Amino acid sequence: MDGVVVSILGLLPHTLFVLGVLYSLLRDGLNLSALKGRSVGKHVFNLKVVSSTDGSDRTDWATSIKRNILFIIPVITLVEMILVSVSADGRRLGDRLADTRVVEA
Repeated sequence: MDGVVVSILGLLPHTLFVLGVLYSLLRDGLNLSALKGRSVGKHVFNLKVVSSTDGSDRTDWATSIKRNILFIIPVITLVEMILVSVSADGRRLGDRLADTRVVEA
């Protein structure tokens, strides 16, 4: 029995890592009623992701993956912060890739 418990606990860090990566990729497309298709941070700060061309809500998984896939590369976070600060429209590379922008909800 102890071996089973140890085996399950041994998988926990790997499982949590996978769940963290999945949340990072899909966070803008989670269709949970409490979050209204927004990540936890966007919900707290009352922001939402919309199409940069027509302003429609963009809360699907494919768009979320496009917006967040670059965060897998660690140095990209710094590049993203610089881009948001210096670009005229304040869009990240992920926003440009997914043709989105973040606005007040």
